[in-house]
Amino acid sequence: MERAIEQGRLAVAERMMSRGVTELEEQLDEGLEVEPARIAGIAECAARLGCALRTARWLEIGAKLYVRAREAPSREVLALLDGLPSDARLADAVSAVRHAGPGTRQAS
Repeated sequence: MERAIEQGRLAVAERMMSRGVTELEEQLDEGLEVEPARIAGIAECAARLGCALRTARWLEIGAKLYVRAREAPSREVLALLDGLPSDARLADAVSAVRHAGPGTRQAS
């Protein structure tokens, strides 16, 4: 997923993310133990994809997964959020990502 995002193949990345998130949700719903690092990794990809696509959907999914993993977004994701143009449609989702996890970080 990360490579597809980096290469700008966003449609491919979105399909992969959809499958990955669905699989993760199924595992969590079944009560299977999932490593927090795996959840955080998927959160990171979802947030990066949300920034690349400028869509609230993936940002919101990322925020929920960061909370689930008890991890804060990386400095890289925060920097990507800082680089997004001001958009009222994204404001709540951006805020959710910024405040996800056990504490908040600064981009720099």
